[in-house]
Amino acid sequence: MKPRRGSLRWAAALAACALSPSLWGATLVLSADGITVYDATHNITWLADFNLPASNRFGLPVCTGNNVGVQTCINPSGSMNYGAAAAWVAAMNAANYLGHNNWQLPTTPLLDGTCGKTGPTGNSFGFGCTAGALDTVYNSLGLKPPNTAVPIPANTAGPFSNVQPYLYWSQSVSSAGASSGNATFSFATGWQGANTLPNFLYLWPIIAVQISGLTAGRSGE
Repeated sequence: MKPRRGSLRWAAALAACALSPSLWGATLVLSADGITVYDATHNITWLADFNLPASNRFGLPVCTGNNVGVQTCINPSGSMNYGAAAAWVAAMNAANYLGHNNWQLPTTPLLDGTCGKTGPTGNSFGFGCTAGALDTVYNSLGLKPPNTAVPIPANTAGPFSNVQPYLYWSQSVSSAGASSGNATFSFATGWQGANTLPNFLYLWPIIAVQISGLTAGRSGE
């Protein structure tokens, strides 16, 4: 399922304005070169570019009508299925991007008492989650559900650029099992949930994750 910008224009009515440094500067530190952002509270290094795959595919092919079902293709928009997301991060590490080979997909704990809802197997989801890596940056930006991270078509939020008001992949397996998909987070609404692996979502890699309770997920793929 490809995200469609046109179908998301309703979110503009709920959009949060791009945040001033005074709202995020105490926690999120933009590097001097403007390429990365360090979260001093959670010890996470993020790319300032929320959607690097749109401009750097690290050798993975563009999805076309002939290969859209192939796990290693990336849409021109930067979205991809989970198989491609894992392959893209592996290629990023092989390239030693920015001098690092320990980039990974964000992780999401199955149990988070701050989430608004609990599934039938005890997993946590919904609005208000705080323990997942993607949750932390949404909250650090001062965003509140159901605000999208960025007005459309402008797409900056705090020190970040190319923010896609849509779903982003986590490497953590859904509580229903590996065959059921992975945890995801929406920067359109702040909703933490899950999605099946063939769907096309966005990817935002991280390094130096040290958040209590995070699961290993699928990092070995």
